[in-house]
Amino acid sequence: MNRMSKLAVAAMAVVAGGTAYFAAPTTRAQVPPPPAPQPVAPQPAAQPMMNQPMMNQPSEIDFRSGTISIGITKGTEAVVPTSVNFANRQVLSAQVLLKGFDIEYIDADHALHREVVRFENIDAQGETVKFDTRVLLRDNSGDIDDKYAGKVDYVVIARLR
Repeated sequence: MNRMSKLAVAAMAVVAGGTAYFAAPTTRAQVPPPPAPQPVAPQPAAQPMMNQPMMNQPSEIDFRSGTISIGITKGTEAVVPTSVNFANRQVLSAQVLLKGFDIEYIDADHALHREVVRFENIDAQGETVKFDTRVLLRDNSGDIDDKYAGKVDYVVIARLR
């Protein structure tokens, strides 16, 4: 028998009752028995992901979308207060998402240095979600001295009761 055949024979084993029996009749090795299974302690009930007072009350998710017009603005960031109504439903929480925007310089083409579109001060009051839309279009001259205008499309996602 060549060396590879001896290794192949030695590698074939059957494990039974904690003892490994090799195919070579003169080789016998002890293998420790597997550990006895341990009893599993009962797990506590799953906890809610967020411990907010209203999380245990029935609620549903609803969406509203819209467009905010940004009037001609010069020298400052445009701020447009907006409110969205979810008729006859109490808003428990809400977020505002940017769906799209189209903002441009009014007078001429400029190199774009900075463009800002963001929603701030999101507040749920009764059946209404209020928020501010902030927009800025700035070239690289260092000043906010050029006229700009446009529109911002948004989606409000609200959890309602």
